[in-house]
Amino acid sequence: AELLTDQQSSVAGWWPTDGDQAEAARQDAARAEHTEWEFGCSCGAVRAVVSRAPDQLQHCHCRQCRLTHGAPVVTWTPLRHREVRWEGTALELKRTTSGGSRHGCTECGTTLSIQYDSQPNTVWLAAGGFRA
Repeated sequence: AELLTDQQSSVAGWWPTDGDQAEAARQDAARAEHTEWEFGCSCGAVRAVVSRAPDQLQHCHCRQCRLTHGAPVVTWTPLRHREVRWEGTALELKRTTSGGSRHGCTECGTTLSIQYDSQPNTVWLAAGGFRA
């Protein structure tokens, strides 16, 4: 196998350039200035305002998550209930397992969160619901 120089791999998109790193730093600084983050379903009938940027992501590939989302992996981010303000009339909380419930939109069917009984102060939001 041929080894690429840093410059060649940057051009090929395999290695970040100095410009990429500067842009990432600029985006990180802009994120730090945000005071609210928007989150919601695909049709817009349910949204949430989140009071801080997510700082942790976890991927789940359990059978229930795969079936609920129709994907091999779902990415979740934990937040305190007090950090999430739900808006909209189509929000529904359903018991989906013996240990937890999920928020979903009754209009479009988007699964928005999971709440575990063992973590009563935490809601895990589906990371794909955040508006960039």
